[in-house]
Amino acid sequence: MMAMDFKEVVFGSSEYKELLDIRNEVLRKPIGMVLRPKDIASDKQEYHLAAFDNGKAIGCVLLRPLDNGSIQLRQMAILDNYRGQNIGAKLVQFAEQIALNKKFKIIETRARKTAEGFYKKLGYISYPNEFEDEHTLKMAKVL
Repeated sequence: MMAMDFKEVVFGSSEYKELLDIRNEVLRKPIGMVLRPKDIASDKQEYHLAAFDNGKAIGCVLLRPLDNGSIQLRQMAILDNYRGQNIGAKLVQFAEQIALNKKFKIIETRARKTAEGFYKKLGYISYPNEFEDEHTLKMAKVL
């Protein structure tokens, strides 16, 4: 039985290293790449949030403070075996609460267009044509 827990993870901790493994497995391997030092260069300045099942990290997301007082939700990843169980939505809602607690007013993300429906269900608004990349979409939500 799943014992779901969400929490902020300390940069550099053993739990943080588990999140790096998830990011590599879910976000990089499928596109034939590996997580590189430049991919994690800003990690120290970001908030690392994770979903755990009985103490095992199963999903993660990062929050990056932006200059305009907004915060960016990025590097969202859920292990394949746990997809389709609403964990991603719960993790985003947890991230939104953390952002609100830290006094941010707007949360935004650069999502793959294939994830647009997921974020729309959570109240995010799309900003089409924000990027030249036809696969990426800016989405935002007022907290």
